[in-house]
Amino acid sequence: MNRTIKRILAITCVVVLVMSMSMSAFAAGTVTPVTGTQTVYIPSSSGGSVNIGLAYGTKSFTINRSSVKVTAGTTGAKMVGFAKRNNSYSSNYQYNYSGSEWTTESYSDADYSYDINLQVSAKGTAKVTYKIGSTSYTTSVKVLAYTNPVKSITLNGVYSSKSFASLTKSSIDPSKDLTLSTKTTGARLKVTPASGWKIAYASIHDNSSGMSKSISSWNKGLSSVSLYWGTLYASHNYSIDIEYINTSNGATMSTYYSVFGKYAS
Repeated sequence: MNRTIKRILAITCVVVLVMSMSMSAFAAGTVTPVTGTQTVYIPSSSGGSVNIGLAYGTKSFTINRSSVKVTAGTTGAKMVGFAKRNNSYSSNYQYNYSGSEWTTESYSDADYSYDINLQVSAKGTAKVTYKIGSTSYTTSVKVLAYTNPVKSITLNGVYSSKSFASLTKSSIDPSKDLTLSTKTTGARLKVTPASGWKIAYASIHDNSSGMSKSISSWNKGLSSVSLYWGTLYASHNYSIDIEYINTSNGATMSTYYSVFGKYAS
């Protein structure tokens, strides 16, 4: 999966979790527009794209792209992406506790949300206005300069087993991919966030076998992570995902590393 798309998906999950801190709601369980301030970090020292939530709900609603207006301020903000997301499911569960009669229960749920991507180039404050029906809403966007949320990150056998935190010195996209030259046993991913940051989610995924391991703490965040993996194979490719949360403003940053085995096809 493209690392930019992956980051957008990861950020979207966190936006849904934290946006209730700065929202006004209609009736519970219907539609909730975002009307507070959303704080984001520019994804690199030269600018980049950030995700901004507009509204979410448990029933279908419409925001027309043409109704979304951006006042850039000093940020240079420009809308470059617009998305409607519809997640729904239904299931039918049958069970037999008595041994003689089967009971059937059906479950269904749905949630809807709209979000946009803003291209930003400088810190400052921007505003986004949009309409749900005939009613207008405004959310403020506080844009902060890029900062590296990583103090230390290591994985045995990768980057000479030393920290590769410097790869995100000037951009949340690592400056290069990582390589695995030899089979490594007892591998463990260790991550320490920079001061003022915590870890919401960390994972390793074996792209060759499909195996994954992860740890998460979306509510409080983790001060550090030590995730045991086991054996890394030079014939496999891997990926590492880390989601960081700033402890003072709730902003998030997500970084994705590709690890290519020397002998992987």
